[in-house]
Formats: sequence, C-alpha cells, structure tokens
Amino acid sequence: MKAVRLLEQILSLPAESLIAQLGPRRPRGRWLNQPPGTIDIDRLFENGNSVSKIIGELDKWMYHELTRISLHDLYTVGAGRQELSLTCRQVLRANVDRVSRTVGIFRTDDLGAPTGVHALRNCRLGRVRSDPESGLQAAEIIFDRMLSQGDTVVIEYEFESGSAVATDNYYRGFSVPVGEYVLQVQFDRDAVPARCYRFERRGIHAPDQGVREVWIGSTHGAHVVATDIPPGIVGMRWEWE
Repeated sequence: MKAVRLLEQILSLPAESLIAQLGPRRPRGRWLNQPPGTIDIDRLFENGNSVSKIIGELDKWMYHELTRISLHDLYTVGAGRQELSLTCRQVLRANVDRVSRTVGIFRTDDLGAPTGVHALRNCRLGRVRSDPESGLQAAEIIFDRMLSQGDTVVIEYEFESGSAVATDNYYRGFSVPVGEYVLQVQFDRDAVPARCYRFERRGIHAPDQGVREVWIGSTHGAHVVATDIPPGIVGMRWEWE
C-alpha cells in the first residue's frame, strides 16, 4: 500500500486513484472479523483515525453482525446556507443471534458548532462519543428489541447541527455493501443553490465517478437514489452562485 501511494506521487496522479483499483484488502489474522467486500473506514473520512477510534469504543463487531438493506438520509440546509440536521432511516437485518445495536456517525465542517443526536423511532440512544477537533460525533443506536438471525429492524435517528457556516456538500461513506441508498437534500426556500450534482468515489481522496447534475424541484429539494452500492462514497455537492 505504501508503494502504491508513492507511485501515485511519482506519476503525479490524484491521491487514491491507484489505491481505489486494488479493492478491499483480503482478511487475514486479526482482520477475520472484517469479511470480504468491505473496506477500511479510514478510507472514507479525512480524519479516518478519529473515526476508527470512536467506532472502536462503541462497536467492534460492526462489519458482520448486520446487513444494511436500505439507508435513507435527509440532510437539511437553512436560510443562511448552513447545515441544520441529518435524519437517518435504516432497514437492517441481523446475520447472527442477539444483535441489539448499531452506530450512527455524523461529521460537521464547522468545528466550533454544537451538535446533538436524538432517537426518533424504534430505537434509543446508548453511549455517545464526540471529537471536537475533527467535528465528529458517534452514537450507539440501541434497537427496541433484541434481534435473532434473519430478523429485521427499521430505525430512525437525527443529528442536529448548530453550524453557522455555509455548507456545499454532503456524502455518505459505506464500509460495507448496501442494497439501496436514498439521499435527499432539502434547501430552505431562501437558500436554493444554482446547481446541484451527484458524485461517487471509491475513497475520500479517490477521483469522482458518475458525476451528473441533479434537478432541484419546485419544493427546493434534490435527491439521489443508488442501488447495490459497493463500499465507497455517494454524495451530492452544490454551487451557490
């Protein structure tokens, strides 16, 4: 991996452009709890070490206990072009018996902004961890019942942001495959961008793929629907002027 990163520099290629072609690492030794078809979560965030540390404190078995059948994000933007909230709805299936929880992650670009998290449906909050230096907050989401193998659960929770700076993108990183992903961005009627685009990446520093313009409707919202998503990133960005 170090040699490939060095080769990217020597050839003046974008960061992650060659790494992304390698795909997920093969599990061995202590990596056996990370099954094939996954990637390291630190490839999905600028501050990957902080994310890995927070998740490690909350859920060390995150890769194999649950299958993400569907994930729906609603990201709201206020009249000052600032982020207001992220509401996440997930449909999950247990791969083993006695599964009781998952982890939700949120990152704000406004490092001084306060954030909060609330359980909305079919779940409650457990432990919450924050890293103010990186803008990260992670929460243990505890299901309203213990799951046996094959059971499903639908949960909904929300992160609130007190950001005061303009936001121009939102993306979701997937360390495991997901069956369906829906991203909605809802803009305030007084803060509608000029253009909005969807994009995908194999990693946070990998080149964009599948870029195309997304229509902003008369109710000031835009959305992306993706299916059979491999590990990587799906998101939207927008231009204010």
